Amino acid sequence: MAANIDIAPTILEIACIKQQPSQLAGASLLPLAKGEKVDGWRSSLHYEYYWEFNFPHTSTTFAIRSDNFKLIQYHGIWDTGELYYLKNDPLENHNLIDDPNYLSGKMRVREALYSHREDDGEHSVPYTKKFSAGAVFRQKDRSEAAEFPDDWLRNGSEKDLTKFFVPEDKWMRRRNN
Repeated sequence: MAANIDIAPTILEIACIKQQPSQLAGASLLPLAKGEKVDGWRSSLHYEYYWEFNFPHTSTTFAIRSDNFKLIQYHGIWDTGELYYLKNDPLENHNLIDDPNYLSGKMRVREALYSHREDDGEHSVPYTKKFSAGAVFRQKDRSEAAEFPDDWLRNGSEKDLTKFFVPEDKWMRRRNN
């Protein structure tokens, strides 16, 4: 799987520059373009964005894309996630995050995401130093705040109010028993 981070290393290799800068995270695509097998080439792409107080409505985001799935996890604002089965939905129109038929696929890509996060420096989230109120001003005549999704709204007596306490792998085991 190729990414934009592979462009600079590819150009440097084409230019016969052997010593690549250490800050480049990608790898040259040239061997793949030549049809060569590259051992250890990535099978997924990872994305991360960290909340900044100047942009308070943009939450910390972690995502992973494999050949079959794309999982996006937000931390903050509305902690809902997104899951797409790209073989059937390449335009990402149908969020399957709560579809029980895709629970095992979601668990697989989520585990791959967490594994990558561990390899890349634990499960820590950096933050920026707050030195003012941030960019909190909004134009009055622009769009209003979005409503919560209907399936989040409860009257307080529903049986699933504590559902989030149970990890999804336990749901999976219960469902299979």
